[in-house]
Amino acid sequence: MARGLPPDRPASGGARAAAGWSLSEGIDGSTSAKTFFQERISDVVSRASNDVRDLAPRNEQVRDAANLIDSAALHYLENPGATLRQAIKTSCDQDVDDLLGWIQD
Repeated sequence: MARGLPPDRPASGGARAAAGWSLSEGIDGSTSAKTFFQERISDVVSRASNDVRDLAPRNEQVRDAANLIDSAALHYLENPGATLRQAIKTSCDQDVDDLLGWIQD
């Protein structure tokens, strides 16, 4: 068991999601823990996306893929069972197939 998790909470991410619990609830269910985890994860994901974008600043596909990873990861945090298409619909103004097409081309 991971240190700091209550014994009734599974330790692994997949097990947490299967049990219907996400990091966004916070370890102890408190708002402060929820806020801490959301902000920390958002910061880390955004930093990684920015780093990837900086590798190829003129490559629109890299930029679009990095933005998609950023948005999808944060959507998955709140919606562990969501699909990529659901994450795109929720967080982007573009048509799902168009956005995916830009990245796949």
